[in-house]
Amino acid sequence: MEDKKSGWNQDSDQSNSDSHGSVSLLCYLISIGMLIYAFILGYQEPGYSNKIVGGDAYNYLIYTNRAIIFALAGVAFAAMGLGCQVAKVCNKL
Repeated sequence: MEDKKSGWNQDSDQSNSDSHGSVSLLCYLISIGMLIYAFILGYQEPGYSNKIVGGDAYNYLIYTNRAIIFALAGVAFAAMGLGCQVAKVCNKL
C-alpha cells in the first residue's frame, strides 16, 4: 500500500499556502504604511492651525501618544504577517 495524498488534498494545501502568503504580504504592507504614518505623526509640528487643546505641551503629548499607537499597530501587523509565514512553512512540513 502506498501513502498518497489525493489530488483534492494537494489542491487545498496549495490554496491554503497561497492564502497565507497573500495575507502575510497584506499585513506587511499595512505595517509599513502604519509605521510611516506614525513617524510622520510623531514629528508633526503642532502649529496654530492644528491645535487639539490650548497648551502646547499637551498637544505634543497627544501627538506622541497617537504616533505610539500607530507604531504599535504597525508592529502588531508585522507580527501577524510573520505568523502567517510561519503557518505557511508549517503547512509544507
